[in-house]
Amino acid sequence: MEIFAKTGISTAAPAVPSECPLRFNITRNHQAITFEPEERGKSFFGFARWVSLTGKVGPWSGMFSGIIP
Repeated sequence: MEIFAKTGISTAAPAVPSECPLRFNITRNHQAITFEPEERGKSFFGFARWVSLTGKVGPWSGMFSGIIP
């Protein structure tokens, strides 16, 4: 799975994946995205899509968000 994300305090939510500077590739079930302690309390916005082993990509998800604990 590929995740494009954006974090920040009082940051506007991205409208499209191209507005997200962070990139994550999740290759295993239950693989965690880790954050530094100073990122605690920031908003996390992201978009996700599946990518096959042959490079085929699925559609982007809707935007999801959360607060970094």
